[in-house]
Amino acid sequence: MTAPESIHTHLPYAKEDFVSGQDVRWCPGCGDYAILSVMQRTLAQFTTPRENHVFISGIGCASRFPYYMNTYGFHTIHGRAPAIATGLKCARPDLTVWVVTGDGDGLSIGGNHLIHCMRRNVDLNIILVNNQIYGLTKGQYSPTSEKGKITKSSPYGTIDYPINPLCVAIAAEGSADILVIGTTNDPATPYVWAVALADQLENGHLVTYEGEGHTAYTTGNPCVQDVVDSFFIDDVVPDADPMC
Repeated sequence: MTAPESIHTHLPYAKEDFVSGQDVRWCPGCGDYAILSVMQRTLAQFTTPRENHVFISGIGCASRFPYYMNTYGFHTIHGRAPAIATGLKCARPDLTVWVVTGDGDGLSIGGNHLIHCMRRNVDLNIILVNNQIYGLTKGQYSPTSEKGKITKSSPYGTIDYPINPLCVAIAAEGSADILVIGTTNDPATPYVWAVALADQLENGHLVTYEGEGHTAYTTGNPCVQDVVDSFFIDDVVPDADPMC
């Protein structure tokens, strides 16, 4: 008796087939480069026709994803990617639909859409890149910023407790598979996430990719601009907190 043929045998695609050719416009050192690279490499491992992949995003640094994937895609409006992706999946259930979002896009203005998308267990693949900061708009604190974080919009430190994306996904009570890798304060996290996703694929653990129900992936990705800003912000912090 012979072993069943692996899905990795006679693959029709290479990573280069999913590279769009657009100039990638992220800051030097941003972990989004690693996430993009592993996604292009991962999709090449499947026999799913390239035209059956769709990437839908909202607004934010990671939301430039559809431009860089040589697939169908839609760069939508702030926070509404899960709603638009839901509509597409309902109209075309044969497509593999990916949602790329961030901590601001997905957990602030889009928090309602994300929660109900997971609660309904729509057959989507959701990637949430957690920067713990609004990177695209140059450094305001986000729903996942740590308590006391000093930013341009919180010069005395934030007074809010951060949202935990994992807790949000669990509380939605959809039958999701959730992959959480690393923390935002570790610059290596996006690269660890990339290795972990590739490892899941190679070992046949990424079963929900071709199954039913949504799959949520979240990774910490420290914003390089936020790291740079932190070196200078101490010089502009007021001495006293007027709220005290």
